[in-house]
This record gives sequence, C-alpha cells and structure tokens, in this order.
Amino acid sequence: MNTRSLIQAALILASLPLAACSSEPDDTNGTGGTGGGTQASPWAGHTYTLTTTKFDWTEPHGLGVDIENVMPVFMFQMTATNGKDMTAKIGTAPKLVDAMGNPTNGALTQDTCSPTLELPVSGATYPDSVIGPTTMDIHLVKKGSGIPDVHVTAKVTNLQFTNVLPGAAMMEDNKEYSLKATMDIKDIAPLFTSLGNPPTTDAVCGELKDQGSPCQACPGTGTMTCLSARADFLTAVDAPGMSVATVDLASRPATCKNTY
Repeated sequence: MNTRSLIQAALILASLPLAACSSEPDDTNGTGGTGGGTQASPWAGHTYTLTTTKFDWTEPHGLGVDIENVMPVFMFQMTATNGKDMTAKIGTAPKLVDAMGNPTNGALTQDTCSPTLELPVSGATYPDSVIGPTTMDIHLVKKGSGIPDVHVTAKVTNLQFTNVLPGAAMMEDNKEYSLKATMDIKDIAPLFTSLGNPPTTDAVCGELKDQGSPCQACPGTGTMTCLSARADFLTAVDAPGMSVATVDLASRPATCKNTY
C-alpha cells in the first residue's frame, strides 16, 4: 500500500467515532429528539389563550355562527413536569366581541364559573402537541338581546386540542391544528333562544337536521342527542402576566347556576 492510501485509510478510521456520536438526536435546545429530555420546553411558565371566530368552524357545516355565539376563550397555563414533559391547566374566559359579535383585543378575565382541569400534554416534541381528549364542564353564556342572558354549564366530551400551542413558523399542510368537542343538546338546548322559551332538545335537533347536521349518538349513552364540532387552523397566543386560578365544580359561586 502506498503512502497516499495509508493516509486515506487513517482519515476514514478517524471519522468513525464522530459519525457514531452524530447519530444521537440533537436535543441541546429542548426542541428536538424524543422523550422527556433534560431541557425545559419553551412553553414552560407561559399562559396561552385560544380564541375562535365564526369562520374557524368546519363542522358541523353552516353552524359556525351558532357555536361561536356561546364559545369562550380557552386558557392554557403550561407547567414543566420533567424536562420537556408538560401539563396544561385549562380554564376559560368570556370572549370580548364588538357590536357584530366578532372577537376584539383587550384584557381577558378568567370565568370562575368554568371548572378547571389539568392534563398532560402528549406528543410534546416542540412544536407539536396534543391536549386531550378529555371531558370538561364548561360555563357557556348566550347574551340576550332585550332578554336576560342564559347561563349553562355543559359537560363537553371528546375535547381535544391538536397543535394549537404556538411554535411553528407557519402551519404545515399535512398537520392538524384543531379544536374538537362533542356536546349533548340536552345540556345546551337553552342557549338556542330563537327556537323557544326555553328551547327543547327535540326542537334543536330538528333544526340541526333541517340544516344537514342531525344529532348524533352520544359517547357512553348512545342517545341520539349529541353534536360534534370542529374548528381548524387555530393558534393560541401568549398572554403575559395571566394565570389560571383553580376552580372546582362543587365550590363555585352560587351565581354560576344555570338560568333558563
């Protein structure tokens, strides 16, 4: 073997340890790799708010305005549990809207009639995240026009937030950025004030059927009184200085009772 061949062989052998080291995921900044890791997530210590508009609701078709009329702002207070492993403490806040019902900017105040819950954030390899599915009691309000406001605390099932926490520079075509929820019309029928005083479950399900979105089987019970909703292409925003106070269903103020 000539001298040039010996030098080339030496360079190849010297590169092997470096290649082996480079096969490990680069997780020095807490934004890559798998598992909990040792670096805190960029979400840790932040509270985010998620606001929907009537244009975000893709299911059920044609009912975005009706859903948006009662939908609150969701709040997520993020806490690191082990490296990049996270929990989200979820609460709600009344939505600020203009005269046309469109969301506006302003200081939000937590709705202490909505019980909070704390959930692990699965799949949290920044910037991907899945919160839920879960069941949550949510305080919903239909503002009255010449009549008193209607207050309902409804049990929302299959509640899931997928990739709504901020992080990606832009949304990717092959990813989901959604809010999904299933509601029992028996709980939320009073909010449909245009259909009666108070509206009945049958009246609301009949209207939904007429609009092409008939009531579905409810999870667990099978009764045909549920409505599933989905909003897409959502991103939460940072809310500096905000936090989510713990609210328990049993110890809420008496003013949180249903009114209809």
